[in-house]
Amino acid sequence: IAGAAIILLALFVLIFAKQYKKVGPNEALIISGRKKTITHHDGSRHKVGYRIRLGGGTFVTPFLEAVDTLPLEVIPLQVRTPDVLTHGGIPILADATAQVKVESSEASIHIAAEQFLGLGKDGIREVAIAVLEGKMREIIGTMTIEDIYRGRGEFDKRVAQAAHEDFAKMGLILLSFSLKEFSDSQGYLDALTKPLISAAKREAAISEAESQKETIIRSSQARKEGEVARLQAEALIAKAQWENEAKKAE
Repeated sequence: IAGAAIILLALFVLIFAKQYKKVGPNEALIISGRKKTITHHDGSRHKVGYRIRLGGGTFVTPFLEAVDTLPLEVIPLQVRTPDVLTHGGIPILADATAQVKVESSEASIHIAAEQFLGLGKDGIREVAIAVLEGKMREIIGTMTIEDIYRGRGEFDKRVAQAAHEDFAKMGLILLSFSLKEFSDSQGYLDALTKPLISAAKREAAISEAESQKETIIRSSQARKEGEVARLQAEALIAKAQWENEAKKAE
């Protein structure tokens, strides 16, 4: 009897250890199999067939519950659009970088779990890239190539704002977005930048010439003032000598 009890105890410990699931702080355990009521941002409530554990560990009931992992870490993205027509009708190729993750609120994690569970980071990355590519196309179509060239910050801001709502519906948040570079196959951008580069070089040359001119003027003024001071000093010395000689003669 004692031996059987020990075996049962060991079996129980083994089952418990096997069914105790742990994840890191950048992951969430999604344990399905039991009903739970959740509350949304708007105050509405409904039941779902799973529960969530953020980081740490929890016991998963054998035969009644199954467990999956949802990544919560930051996911870097490389986004490229093929030739897209700007507002002025110039086709451009744009490259951008971004960072996205599952938003950390419980409501967002529930939304993300329902859409991305089992897909992992690659699944989230693929969907996020598709959303950003579509928003980039949309914003490029509303801006001229000059607007994009001179206002990359405005372009980044408009893309991020346009993508915000779509990401929120998937439980995601866009942490950063930046247009790295863009080009066109018709040489319009080169034609646009060459005058700007020439103007910048011309302004630099003018600035350097003005600086040299100011240096020469100041140097000449300093020499002039030095010469005047020298002549004044010599005049004072001559006057003093003359007065001294006059006193001796008296």
